[in-house]
Amino acid sequence: MPYHLCIDIGNSRVKAAIIATQTSQIVSLHRTNDADLAWLSMALEQYKISGIALASVRLPDKELEFFLTNYPAVVMPFSHQTPLPIANAYLTPHTLGLDRLAAITGAYYLHPKQHVLKIEAGTCLTLDFLQANGTYLGGSIAPGLHLRLQALHQFTQRLPLVSLSDETDFTGNTTETSINRGVLWGMVAEINGLIDLYSQKWQPLTVVLTGGDAALLANKLKNPIFATPNLVLYGLHKILAFNHPESL
Repeated sequence: MPYHLCIDIGNSRVKAAIIATQTSQIVSLHRTNDADLAWLSMALEQYKISGIALASVRLPDKELEFFLTNYPAVVMPFSHQTPLPIANAYLTPHTLGLDRLAAITGAYYLHPKQHVLKIEAGTCLTLDFLQANGTYLGGSIAPGLHLRLQALHQFTQRLPLVSLSDETDFTGNTTETSINRGVLWGMVAEINGLIDLYSQKWQPLTVVLTGGDAALLANKLKNPIFATPNLVLYGLHKILAFNHPESL
């Protein structure tokens, strides 16, 4: 069976997945701070890779690009010029994060012909909205949980840097727990409020939650959601298949 190698180079982490082309299932997943050429070499030897998709929100990694282009498979560097199965109505498409674009494309395949609100909780909290007719309208960007904790510490003189923890009670009784719960439950309230705003205009609305902090937030949101890990990688796989069906 052929496989796709999909690589997502984010702001703080690099994620790579081996995805079976016939089932769209992830069979191997790797996370690191930088491109791990040793793991990639192992993956390319172990699996029959028929296509490679690469998306990055950082500056180009010339060593990684050279490494991949010398492998005998279809290589698709994902860019703003890459054809997509969805229509993009974003007014400045060249500034749209490629991770956001890949994730909303993945949501399009998972929930066809539905109004989809994709929420990604990572370094940033991003929302992206896709109409049922397959038109991407845009969304919003706000600081993620860890950025909020860092900002409270860096832009004040006396507030400590607090590590994020899972809290069921929303009332803090120390400075540390007050910060933690204010950041965590403040984001929960923010997400719930935004879901309500979209729901007032678009019905029925399918809500998809992904990103590194999704597991922490999922059981605190009042709205029914689809928790979907690794949505960016799944979207890259589908975009690769859309552009290079010969890799399937």
